[in-house]
Amino acid sequence: GEEGEEDNHASKIHDQRTTMKGSYEYLTGGPGEWRQFQERNEALDALGAQARARSGRDCRLVDIYSDGTRMQGTLWLPPGAEQAAPGSLPALLLCHGWGGIRSGLDAGFARTFARAGMVVLTFDYRGWGGSDGLIAAFSAPGANRRQQELGRAADRSHGSGATVEGLAGHIVRQVVDMDWQLTDIEAALDFLDGEPVVDSSRLALWGVSQGGGHVLSIGARHRDRLCAIIAQVPSCGVEGAGDPPGRAQQAREDAIMRARGLRPLSVPQGVQHGHLPGMDGVPNLRKLCRYRPLETAHLIGCPVLIVDAAEEEVFDRNKNGRAAFEIVVKRNPASQYHVLPGRHYDAYDGPAGQFKEATTKSIAFLQEQFKRPQQQSQARL
Repeated sequence: GEEGEEDNHASKIHDQRTTMKGSYEYLTGGPGEWRQFQERNEALDALGAQARARSGRDCRLVDIYSDGTRMQGTLWLPPGAEQAAPGSLPALLLCHGWGGIRSGLDAGFARTFARAGMVVLTFDYRGWGGSDGLIAAFSAPGANRRQQELGRAADRSHGSGATVEGLAGHIVRQVVDMDWQLTDIEAALDFLDGEPVVDSSRLALWGVSQGGGHVLSIGARHRDRLCAIIAQVPSCGVEGAGDPPGRAQQAREDAIMRARGLRPLSVPQGVQHGHLPGMDGVPNLRKLCRYRPLETAHLIGCPVLIVDAAEEEVFDRNKNGRAAFEIVVKRNPASQYHVLPGRHYDAYDGPAGQFKEATTKSIAFLQEQFKRPQQQSQARL
């Protein structure tokens, strides 16, 4: 049946993560690791494509524009959506984590949530997956030679280069920029809000890992717009296990080099460039150091479900997910805190049924919150 098919799909994703040569977790950094992440993403792309193909007309690829940059998304429709009246269906935006691509969400979470009766949107952040990246242009013939050399190095690492009407440059990809990603989420939320069958009073956010921290930040910005938020194993910028000593000083030096044209927006993978071991993508260190979703969590105006992992190893869950819950529940008493067995990545596809437990809990929470706007509307009548 469909439930068994979802469990099998989660098992395949788990196999891709755990059997990959060199292991998914905490690698040493460098070109070899980057190739392994590429192999993982290719495998997840294949699983996502299979899920989309099986769903047929229930999903379609869409283009979303964030600050003029095209992002690729997948819009999932629930059964019977073709007969739904305009503005009648609840909607959920899924936001993946650090270095993730939407195909991993398409392969499991998106289909499961859509089958529960909601319109679901997944997307790739700019410069990731099927989305376009920004073009960092050099100012033609007189450009800083060192900047051009660094740009070419980035192109060799990420396979991207461009010439636009005489301007040399490279396409920025695989950069983890907190501000960019938050803006991308807002664009995706606007896109979803514009879908004709979506009920704008029943919009919800779901984010995993770094995406879990992001949806808390967006919830604070759009506190009167959202009906519910789910943050699964959220990273809130506190005590990352992969953070080396002297991160703040490294961020300051990185920002100086970027401002003086001595380092491009996209750089080759490697710990010496700020690449966190075991994590795909290069962070903008200055923005990473000032990333603090907990500081604005008190502004969130809707119930929040926090789903943590009992044996969380990437960061201290008590100072991230648990701390977020203790903040949001004061303003939103319907908020909930749930702990899954296992470690951080088990929350995606663990062997002890964590996927099913997490999605079942999340769907029940969402369905309860989706009732509120309808009840309020009926009360007004």
